[in-house]
Amino acid sequence: MKAEGELVPTAEEAAKQKQQQVEEERQRAEQLAERLKSLGIDPN
Repeated sequence: MKAEGELVPTAEEAAKQKQQQVEEERQRAEQLAERLKSLGIDPN
């Protein structure tokens, strides 16, 4: 249930937010993999 006055994103806005979240998670995974490599650990 939505609070009174709370905005609900359009499908396009929701998709854009999801795409941004996915990109941020991909970048974080890449950074963590680089960190592991720098410690001599193969992340794969």
